[in-house]
Amino acid sequence: KRTPAVAFLDSPNRAKMFSPVLNYSKLLATSPSTTTEKRTLALLRCATLIIEAALPAGSVDSSANGPWNAQNSAYWRSMVVEAETPGCLMGCIILLENTLSSDWLRPNAEHLLSCLPRPWKAINDASVSSIALRLLVLDRGIKYGLSHDEDGEWRTWEDGDDSD
Repeated sequence: KRTPAVAFLDSPNRAKMFSPVLNYSKLLATSPSTTTEKRTLALLRCATLIIEAALPAGSVDSSANGPWNAQNSAYWRSMVVEAETPGCLMGCIILLENTLSSDWLRPNAEHLLSCLPRPWKAINDASVSSIALRLLVLDRGIKYGLSHDEDGEWRTWEDGDDSD
């Protein structure tokens, strides 16, 4: 089953508006002798980048002085691409998680994320399975379809005509 983020990659009003599209197949390319853990880590790197690419505008502060400005987010993406160990990738995921505005997380996701190991423990004890669990909770918990209507009211695409 695909992640909810995939459905919103080409949607308007994404936080990552002017960044170059990454070559995901190149990121997934591995040699036949690559271990299962390394192949899984490559898949998790792609999933992390897809979640970031689908983030709605406003879910992170991408203003010029914000923590997710163009320079910082580009550097973060390069860190994800270069993450060779579960601990490095987990650190990238936690950075993303901590940058997200809680307004863009479903209440059950906030609760579930708070039940997962604290950042220092998650990074020190990271494994592909712990990364997969954290990404699952984060991906299912982000309100990708949230937007403001003309009156400035919060609205989800699922509630209106834009769900096509």
